[in-house]
Amino acid sequence: MANHELAHIRLDLIDGVFYPKFILTSRVEEVIAKPNECVIYSNGRKSPGCKGKQIKGYAKSDYLSHWWRDQTVLEQQLLEFVEVLEQQFDPADESKHDLKFDATSGLHQASKTSFSILASLKDPKRHITKRHKIKEPTLAECQSIASIDFAAYLTSWLSPQTKGINLRRLFTFEHDISQKLEPICDDKSVPKLKGIDELIEVDAKQDNFFAEQQLRQVLLNLTCDCDSTQESGTRIALGMRKNQTSWVHPHMAALFWRAKGNGQQALRCLRAAYHRSPAEVKDIALAGLGSIMWQILKLDEALALFIKALDIAPETILLHFTLGNLYAARNDIENAIAFFESTLAMQPEFAPGLERLRFVLCRSLAEQ
Repeated sequence: MANHELAHIRLDLIDGVFYPKFILTSRVEEVIAKPNECVIYSNGRKSPGCKGKQIKGYAKSDYLSHWWRDQTVLEQQLLEFVEVLEQQFDPADESKHDLKFDATSGLHQASKTSFSILASLKDPKRHITKRHKIKEPTLAECQSIASIDFAAYLTSWLSPQTKGINLRRLFTFEHDISQKLEPICDDKSVPKLKGIDELIEVDAKQDNFFAEQQLRQVLLNLTCDCDSTQESGTRIALGMRKNQTSWVHPHMAALFWRAKGNGQQALRCLRAAYHRSPAEVKDIALAGLGSIMWQILKLDEALALFIKALDIAPETILLHFTLGNLYAARNDIENAIAFFESTLAMQPEFAPGLERLRFVLCRSLAEQ
């Protein structure tokens, strides 16, 4: 487990006894608490269900009020604070249960330019230290495995909290937040980012960004006790005015713009975040840039950016999982298997990784 990983805690009341449960989310609805549920989020915020008479005192205990600042308590329970917020398979949709092994269907076709981009990078598999192998499915078993469209975009976000940053502290102000501001990033002062800018060029025809609604709740959880994206944006904007050299503020501004669907603003903010970031935390901005490139289906550029991020943070499970998906989208089955296995080596019970590993093993079997 990396040194700065965080999680959420849900308090379950069973036979009069409270049981804290750590949550690594595979879906955003797992984090949104029901009215009677008590969830202590990774930033220390508590859901309304924690105010009940029976649970209030327990939720305010010293341990549960400060656990999220003590990384050591998660060593055995969690491998990474990761948000994987959108899965492509709906078990209720029987139309997706028919597996068709087509080596080209739904897959990205690499261009000559992309080959030159990727050829300049070192083999990312050098960062794989352990692989969790599973029993290879038979052809008969593969027919019951749900199909996965790897070319489809998978929303994800790598939090600055993985670097030990207390985000809520940055966006808490003593005065009243009555203004209506947007966190606009001016990246004109950012010099050319060698090895980065050529990967994030987006022309008008490719500007088909869409709002990532799954990120809205993440944004609100981390910036305010509110249900207003506007207030969240105002808090980030005020924070940017207060600290004009911070790498965290433009990164959070990029989260705001991704939730709103303004990819160009998100790119500007992430360029600023990357430029300001110390070398050891540049993976956060690189992962954000890679996600935006993936959204507009520039998969080779996305792959290159995530490889660069892995070079900085080789033990981050989200990067391994994302690389597995991107390699699968390019029909690079060998590398896809390697990175799904490395994902499961870090967390064997990570269901999306297990589902996708089984599928690419079936694709490999069908192509033999």
